[in-house]
Amino acid sequence: MNITSIPTHNDSRRQLVEVLGRIQINEPIKHLYFSVINPGQWVANHYHKKKKEWLCILRGKVEITVGEEVEIITEPKLIEIPLNTWHLLRTFDEPVLLLGIGNQPYNPNESDDFGRREI
Repeated sequence: MNITSIPTHNDSRRQLVEVLGRIQINEPIKHLYFSVINPGQWVANHYHKKKKEWLCILRGKVEITVGEEVEIITEPKLIEIPLNTWHLLRTFDEPVLLLGIGNQPYNPNESDDFGRREI
């Protein structure tokens, strides 16, 4: 699992998280989404054949499984999801703020989500 720490800057006004900048994604970015995942949820047990994806955990505690690897994330991180790789998130006691980045545009009529398995 390729996990990259994300630079953060804090002051009395805010926390600024640098999702891209010093961190480079060498793919065209064609899909960007933000999600608030409720506590105690399992999300996204599937894989993609065309869409390479990066999940940016901005805030909260999440257990992420990518293929056979499992990590607990508690600070801003960028996780690369390779093609054809099962991935799944589990949240704990607080909402998780997630920014998703993809190299393919989202098309609800031609989904690239495969093998969705129930937990």
